[in-house]
Amino acid sequence: MRIEEQQGSLPVCVEPEDCLVQPDEFKDLNQRVKLLLEAPSATQWFHSSESIAKRYERTEYRRVVSTAIEEIVESATDADQWLTFCSHASPVKNYLVVAVLQLNRSNCEALPSLALDQRNQMRVPRSILRATAAQFISHCTGALSLPDPGENFGGGNAGELLRAAGRSLGYTAASAGGDCSGWHTFYDACNIISSLKYEGGVGSGQLIVANRNNTDLHHVLMFESPIVLTDYYAVRKLLELASGDTYLYTDSYEVFGVGKLAENFNAHLEDLFIIRFASHHVWELCHGSATLMRVAHNEPRLPLAKLDHVVFLDIAKRVLQGVTDDDARYIAQLAYIAAELRHGSLMIIATDAADEAVRLERQAIRIRPVRMTAELLRRTSSIDGALLLDTSATCHAIGVILDGLASRKATASRGSRYNSAIRYVYGRKQTIAIVVSEDGMVNLLPNLMPRIRRADLDSYIDKIREIANRPTVARKEYYEVERWFARHKFYLSVDECSELNRLFQQGINRFNDDAMKVLPSTFQPNEDLDDSYFILD
Repeated sequence: MRIEEQQGSLPVCVEPEDCLVQPDEFKDLNQRVKLLLEAPSATQWFHSSESIAKRYERTEYRRVVSTAIEEIVESATDADQWLTFCSHASPVKNYLVVAVLQLNRSNCEALPSLALDQRNQMRVPRSILRATAAQFISHCTGALSLPDPGENFGGGNAGELLRAAGRSLGYTAASAGGDCSGWHTFYDACNIISSLKYEGGVGSGQLIVANRNNTDLHHVLMFESPIVLTDYYAVRKLLELASGDTYLYTDSYEVFGVGKLAENFNAHLEDLFIIRFASHHVWELCHGSATLMRVAHNEPRLPLAKLDHVVFLDIAKRVLQGVTDDDARYIAQLAYIAAELRHGSLMIIATDAADEAVRLERQAIRIRPVRMTAELLRRTSSIDGALLLDTSATCHAIGVILDGLASRKATASRGSRYNSAIRYVYGRKQTIAIVVSEDGMVNLLPNLMPRIRRADLDSYIDKIREIANRPTVARKEYYEVERWFARHKFYLSVDECSELNRLFQQGINRFNDDAMKVLPSTFQPNEDLDDSYFILD
């Protein structure tokens, strides 16, 4: 947004040029800013007689500009589809510059999140993803204030941004305690406590964070003298008392005793959080039944991915011939149980499991076929090797050492359990592996792309054909189609890739303006594509 009139400068510029929000979307920006300035909350500092150049020096004014731009971007790109974050407007030469980040709203809302974003009259993040986005945008604001803003901008150190986001979300939980003395030290205290051992045992136990007078807490033991949370060794010792349905409870500054949580507590109030110390250097921030954040070695992460029943059912039906929906759901439930154990495990489900047990008997323990149960899973998964099941969840062998050829899908960043499953599964047909890592992460192999409707792909191919053959092409419509294909490039055949590369180049040469052109994606076929990835109407 231009600060002052200057010959040859545009009122609003947008970078990159292929952005779906084009400069003409901001034609009413000044009017929006004016409306926000005239709001009652702005009257205490806004003076209509001030020049634009004078106003931009005010932090309040720059925030108003940022808010107006956020509203326009949300309106132009569909706020129901995109979650928008805007930095504070920063003066750069003759412009106020705002960095904009958009995330897919449905993906964000699929993750565990709080409903409230206000605590003690302050705005706080609702999820680790939103907290990370806010930290990135804050970094952008700082970068714009440096000399030569934008030069060599790399988005900041990813680890530092994640730790800042984790600390911010920890602040959300700590503020539920009501005592501000511990808000800023709470996240670091949890990290240190998780790193301590007690009589050789690794971190365990759980902690409730709430106001000490919260009526959803039922006291079991109360300490005559509360213990400050930063007395790390004392708190680690006391965590031995907190297991099962029993918790230490704290207001984020002091630990007051041991208690239990009311069975029907009101989670909608979001005034009570749980810290679970899962293992050495690992802890989780939870609310109700949702895990908001998992922190391992001071590195915040998204909650561990569990096996999606819908995804598993889809892949099972595509890979395992003859498997029933009931058997697929039963196997998925076994994977959930395996994820709750304190050790990793590997389950192989194959239509020819009985034959494979015979073939691999010199590197496995064959057993009389028995249907796997939760109790049997807990016992048999404690030894090294895979469990070999058929499509009815009948187990034919335990402790199986898998074979297989080297695969391009293997990765040195994962352990031997994961890579042995890769080698085995991708060398066979009608076989699925469920890999549970020691920290509870679940991977399903083969990791197939979801199926799409063949009619949708054909419709978009027809659309770009029509667009590319117009005498002039509208930039926004062109890039909307190009982005769809960029998201679905896996599903393109050799001939389709060749045609699309030609059509997109033809279309970009017919833009109806002279602005800089950003070259479209170059499409290449994927060797894993076959007809099983399409839903035929």
